[in-house]
Amino acid sequence: MKLYLKKWILLGISIICLLFTIPLSLLAPTKMLDTFSSSDFIKIISYNIHYGISPKGHPVLNNILSFLISSDSDIVCLQEVDYKTFRSYFQKQPEYIAKKLSMYYFYTPTQNMIKGQTGNMVISRYPIESSKEYTLSFDKYPRKLQKTVIKAPFGDLAVFNTHLDLTKSIRKNQIEEIIKILEKCEEPFILTGDMNTSDLSELNKLFSLSVDTGKAMEKEELATFINKKYKSRIDYIFISKDVSLQSYDVPTLRLSDHEPVMIEIQ
Repeated sequence: MKLYLKKWILLGISIICLLFTIPLSLLAPTKMLDTFSSSDFIKIISYNIHYGISPKGHPVLNNILSFLISSDSDIVCLQEVDYKTFRSYFQKQPEYIAKKLSMYYFYTPTQNMIKGQTGNMVISRYPIESSKEYTLSFDKYPRKLQKTVIKAPFGDLAVFNTHLDLTKSIRKNQIEEIIKILEKCEEPFILTGDMNTSDLSELNKLFSLSVDTGKAMEKEELATFINKKYKSRIDYIFISKDVSLQSYDVPTLRLSDHEPVMIEIQ
């Protein structure tokens, strides 16, 4: 009996000694890790979806949504999103897209059609803290700039989304108006959209405030708009100079007359 008791005492002493050699962090209750850490990338897409109709006239909105879901993007900025128009079969695209992606969204109608509207849309995995729209100069078709402030993992991020005019003189005024708005922005920002120009000299004034992500990654040759006559880069994502760019790509989908622009930031 005494020998048996001694064995248990020796075993207890051994266990106590072992515990003192284990780091206290391993003995403490497990801390739940944040979903996002400071080292996480944020994936952003800008895409003119041509109201969900392919260049050949086929409905492809679900194909576009499949791509967006598989891309696992955190912020998506869309142009030419329709609401109850004849050309897109009277679908409420903003609501449908947001529901399929299960994300927050802000939709800005820019133009009234014969029936329904078309506009721009910002979609976010993170909460949208505020949203605003600015009416830009225009001739025939109204153009707007969206601003949302998104609660990103590293803090507030201002997301601007637009679709500029086809006429150069009108675009010049629109770009100047956008610059004045960006100059007043207090948050780190991204500016996305269909700028309707491949001439970087038109966008030069933006470079004092922001970085052209395609140029920064030396991928200016990747076309975002392709048809029988043209093959050019007219869709852009600009970032403020306090945002760290990690990657840039233009996937080839052929679902719209435009291709999506994808970046990752940190």
